[in-house]
Amino acid sequence: ERFCSLAFRDENITSSYAENALNHFLNTRGILFYASEKMRKLIQSSDDDKIKEDYNSWREKKYSLAQAYLLTEEDRKLKGISITQLEEECASLEKDLSRKFKVFADQEKTTYHHWAEISNALSDSTAMVDIIQYRDYSVTVIDEKIDQGFEDESHYVSFIVKKDSVLLPVKLAAIDFTRGFATYRNALKFGVKDKLSYSVFWEPIDKHLGDVNKIYISPDGIFHKLNPVVFYDPSNDTYMSDKYDIVNITSGKDLLYREEKNLLREAKIFGNPDFSRIEGYALKQLPGAEREAGDITEILDVRRWKTETFYFNEATEDRIKSFANPGIIHIATHGYFIEDPNHTDPLHSSGLFLSKSESGENDGLLSAYEAMNLVLDQTNLVVLAACETGLGKVQNGEGVFGLQRAFLVAGAQNILLSLVKINDQAARNFMNLFYKELLTEPDPQQAFFNARAQFRKVDKNPYNWGAYILVSKG
Repeated sequence: ERFCSLAFRDENITSSYAENALNHFLNTRGILFYASEKMRKLIQSSDDDKIKEDYNSWREKKYSLAQAYLLTEEDRKLKGISITQLEEECASLEKDLSRKFKVFADQEKTTYHHWAEISNALSDSTAMVDIIQYRDYSVTVIDEKIDQGFEDESHYVSFIVKKDSVLLPVKLAAIDFTRGFATYRNALKFGVKDKLSYSVFWEPIDKHLGDVNKIYISPDGIFHKLNPVVFYDPSNDTYMSDKYDIVNITSGKDLLYREEKNLLREAKIFGNPDFSRIEGYALKQLPGAEREAGDITEILDVRRWKTETFYFNEATEDRIKSFANPGIIHIATHGYFIEDPNHTDPLHSSGLFLSKSESGENDGLLSAYEAMNLVLDQTNLVVLAACETGLGKVQNGEGVFGLQRAFLVAGAQNILLSLVKINDQAARNFMNLFYKELLTEPDPQQAFFNARAQFRKVDKNPYNWGAYILVSKG
């Protein structure tokens, strides 16, 4: 972090210092995500049945640990559950796997990447925009005493990577970004044309994207909560959605590890789970989510997709955990995100509400921690049609430890989720358009762009048509 404060000074922003900082972030951002995914793939392709057995035992222990975290201390005592013991058992299994599966450690030694590799992976009219959050480090001498430390205010720098080894560093103006975000959200929420956010968050970047029509953005900090497509350029009376198709990625490395996954014509659809048995929450039922799920089933059934739809008491947490590699999972329910600085593990602070099974084995809350261990290696698309499912705890350099990261770690190729709460009818209209597009367009990314363009024609409110983002592995 001290190095970044030096590398991103005005006099160094075009130097090798800044390039080295960029390469550092390319290789370390999402490092936990990449390590988890690589471990899973390598173990599943192994011929060693004992390794696979140990790995599955570890996943089951993690499920148990995730459920234990959500219980009160009193409930854990009544059930004879020890958090410490479960944590030690998980750690022991992890150590055994690391010792026995040497190939994982060997592969990690050869994965350092340079931004130029990403440039070579880009096609014409495409760019990767890497946003990096940093703080300045100041040193002053007062009365012969040194006062030094990081400033509280965050700053942002963007690196635009294009084909043919083009690298364009762009510093954003030093402002109060928290206040800027509040202005952005209020303008959307109250239907006021936002003439400020573009100049604050995007105009310096936009100036260098004249020949680009598709952007892969690797966000950091406050940018995880922004959707650039709704930025409005008042001088040209243009939304960025008119200029670019934008896909969120974890890191530029995603573009080096892209895999083609065919869209299996199979969908597991959840709508309006029964919330009445979930303890500690007073949640309203979602008849609109049930109608949304019904619409999607009808749309896909016309083309003879293999669909299963689960409503009310059938939409259980147990059921979603029992799936193995469905083509699409669609979940229309309530989401939750606990923005509590004392909540130390962000994978437990976000999740989805489902139905509690009659057996009582699961509590009806699918946390991000639990979602991370689902089996979705061949799943092309997960749609999280719940309020603010895109949010999660923002950590400098590591992105959002929330539902989007969890489903990617589980193996899903694309995640469609929302950054804001929109009304039932708007959500239903968009999802209908999206799934109709999927009938003829097997690429979920292109289907998403097509559906949003159609949705804008019938709903002019950017709060609605800009509610969703697509997070992808490239």
